Amino acid sequence: MKSTFMTISVKKMYDAYIQGDLKVCLEYQRGVKWKRSQQVWLIDALLRGTEIPVFYVHQKQEEPDTLWGKTKVAPCGYIVDGQQRLNAIADFIQNKDHNFILPSMHDPRLFTIRGESPTWAGKTFESLTDEDKDCFLNRELFVVKIDADDDAVREFFISLQEGKPL
Repeated sequence: MKSTFMTISVKKMYDAYIQGDLKVCLEYQRGVKWKRSQQVWLIDALLRGTEIPVFYVHQKQEEPDTLWGKTKVAPCGYIVDGQQRLNAIADFIQNKDHNFILPSMHDPRLFTIRGESPTWAGKTFESLTDEDKDCFLNRELFVVKIDADDDAVREFFISLQEGKPL
């Protein structure tokens, strides 16, 4: 199994996801399970610059390698690990239900930065400052592209989920 480590911006990952270049493989994913509060804290972590776990994407061997940044600007493949995080990012940007609001300065769970609330407190993606939007969309995510057959990726996924040494 060959894997390649790379960084890809939130915007490129989001675009690939909503355009269908990054697909959900139902064998690996359990559907949307995160609560809104979990999604909110992920977005807050990204805006703060906190590192989040790596995304694992399986590029099937029959798909040309040119889909990874050469002829397309974003990854293509099947999400092995990271669906919940990618859903949170998409939900925040799209805000279809108009209910994806970051914690306000009056929320006791909100961590302050040097005693002050962050500029994104109480805001939706649409209401963020241009600077915060740019910071969020250009934030680099860690991605591991896996080039292997389905059986090897399945074994990898099981090891990953069970916490076995890889």
